[in-house]
Amino acid sequence: MNPCKLPIEKMIARCEELRPGTPVEELLMGRLLSAAQHRLAEAKARLLAEEGLTEPLFLALVILLTADDGIQPSELSLMLGASRTSGTRISDELVARGWVDRHEVAGDRRCQLLRLTPAGEQFLADMLPRQRARLRAMWAPFAPEERAEFTRLMRRVLEVIPESSE
Repeated sequence: MNPCKLPIEKMIARCEELRPGTPVEELLMGRLLSAAQHRLAEAKARLLAEEGLTEPLFLALVILLTADDGIQPSELSLMLGASRTSGTRISDELVARGWVDRHEVAGDRRCQLLRLTPAGEQFLADMLPRQRARLRAMWAPFAPEERAEFTRLMRRVLEVIPESSE
């Protein structure tokens, strides 16, 4: 089996020649992780684009699917890790597509809840099986033991690399 080599690997090796003590293995692991994340993001974006979606729109739909009684736009923004302005744009797009509607909360006209419409539920019912099949196909080359080891290692990476303090 011929492992995938990144163009930057030659540069990393050259750094070691020029500056002995360069953390070659650590640099390579970071670059491999970054390259894999980038490819995964691109693949997910392609799959969602086939459905006419972006990742934020898709995530918002899934969040709304799991919100039994709807969700406030500010909560949606928070769950998406987006600004309120971005959350509003996403909400507006979903409403414009007919997948979500806004409902006033009884007793508070300023407060609105976003809820999936029957059309939004049907869109997800049609789309999710295709997305699931594509996602499974993407990871199919990995044996169950490899998947388990990968998951364990990714959890370990998240455990040892501190989160930013923002």
